[in-house]
Amino acid sequence: MEKTIKKYFALFALPGIICFLLAFLIPMLMGIFLSFCDFRNLVDVKWVGLDNYISAFTGTTVTYKEVPDDVDQYNQLDNQNLISLENQEVDTVEDKQVKEVKYLKYIKETVEYDKNGNEIKSIKEKYVKEGKEFKDDEYVKYVRDGKDVKYVKISVPFDNNFIPALGFTVLFTIVTVISINVLAFTLALLLTKGIKGTNIFRTIFFMPNLIGGIVLGWIWQVIINGVLLNYEQTIVSDPRFGFWGLVFLMNWQNVGYMMVIYIAAIQNIPTDTLEAAEIDGAGYWRTLFQIKIPAVMPSITICLFMTLTNGFKLFDQNLALTAGAPAKQTEMLALNIYNTFYGRVGFEGVGQAKAVIFTIMVATIALLQLKLTRSKEIEN
Repeated sequence: MEKTIKKYFALFALPGIICFLLAFLIPMLMGIFLSFCDFRNLVDVKWVGLDNYISAFTGTTVTYKEVPDDVDQYNQLDNQNLISLENQEVDTVEDKQVKEVKYLKYIKETVEYDKNGNEIKSIKEKYVKEGKEFKDDEYVKYVRDGKDVKYVKISVPFDNNFIPALGFTVLFTIVTVISINVLAFTLALLLTKGIKGTNIFRTIFFMPNLIGGIVLGWIWQVIINGVLLNYEQTIVSDPRFGFWGLVFLMNWQNVGYMMVIYIAAIQNIPTDTLEAAEIDGAGYWRTLFQIKIPAVMPSITICLFMTLTNGFKLFDQNLALTAGAPAKQTEMLALNIYNTFYGRVGFEGVGQAKAVIFTIMVATIALLQLKLTRSKEIEN
């Protein structure tokens, strides 16, 4: 039998390996590669190095502006001339190799934004001859119709919100991980005491987990707004309403699922151990903290992992309940990445870079949590 299994192992494993490659490994590697590129589709891809990652954290993106040979002509230009090289019809030489032109420098007045991210001052640049001490910037040269066309590289601010979304997500995850696991474990303790109708209660508490996130978000938006309208408010009137609305929704959806896991773990504790503790005079709280909790640590590890990753990855409930309002103050990381990738033309690379950062961050935190909680587990 073993020889037969070894002989045909590769054949039986092949479908799973192919699915793993096509559905996970290859898309992941392509995503990492594209995070270093400027692209609109998988055909038109241009390597930009770390520019997307810099844009993700700094809230600035790089664009290019054509510079006339006569610098005095600049005064006749307006912001409509602010163009991107990708959209420019050019006949390039040397396989589209960008050449730096060092004889021109510029001073740029930074665009100012109000607290809602609205531009309150138009972009202004002045160009001067080399020889004066101003900040260097790269100039690129393309060839169009046999003539050199020069562009200045400009860093333009945009409404990024990546760091605020990260802070909001971290705070939300901390609150939900604690509240979900405490409530789920408490319910599990209550429902393992032989209360009448225990099975009905388990079913009722578990049912919200079966509802999809978008539907759940819309349902609770109607419920919460129905309450807040009595005070002439809505869930998007104040970011605090949105935050606690998301926390309540997340608890309502996940507490029952985690409760089922904890119930299974508590019921698996040997009755001999509990009886011995009772004979030795151990009280309720001592039995809870020194016997029950250590005995269910494997389940605590699983539940912490699931609530931690679910908190960071929350998207559909966030989209349906608040959509990031007001003014993106309740926008979580997953929604921020979605809005960056699909909400702006030309920002696909920045959105992909954010997704890679997000994946690495969640994976690192989750692995640290697994390592920490597994070290607390006891052997049977």
